[in-house]
Amino acid sequence: MKDYESHNWSSPTDTVAVERTDVDVTMGVMFTRYFGMFVGYKNIDAPLTYTDPALGISNVVLGKITMKGPGIGLLASVPLGSSAAIYGNLAVMKIQDQFTNAAGVASTANDKAGGSLELGLAVALGNHFSSTLGYKVQVFSGELTNSTDVETNTFKGATLGLNLIF
Repeated sequence: MKDYESHNWSSPTDTVAVERTDVDVTMGVMFTRYFGMFVGYKNIDAPLTYTDPALGISNVVLGKITMKGPGIGLLASVPLGSSAAIYGNLAVMKIQDQFTNAAGVASTANDKAGGSLELGLAVALGNHFSSTLGYKVQVFSGELTNSTDVETNTFKGATLGLNLIF
């Protein structure tokens, strides 16, 4: 199974699958042991494939959705002993999304605003690294280019992270 699947897209036997890869680069500062802020940049690459067993079609590449842009947020941390903490962060973001079809032709980019909420557990891995395991919800919304239609994308699920501390 891919990261996301949509069944019965154009026939009762077909599936459109999306495999999503996220890269978030953030940098922040803790004002106290419990509270801080960060800035960052999000990049999502999501290739789409089409399968319809009834027609003998399997994993035909439709194209790729790309979403990217900057964000700023607040974070909080509650220590659990000397090497672990419960954390949470809330961010606002401004992203552009674009679809590029299998032939390499890109659509006009759409501007979207959104937010992200994450809660999880962080564990120190020595003095300069930590690992996080959490749950994140992200929502991006905006008018489609050359249209008054509004598109909203909602993503939610488990996250795993590695942090460099300096």
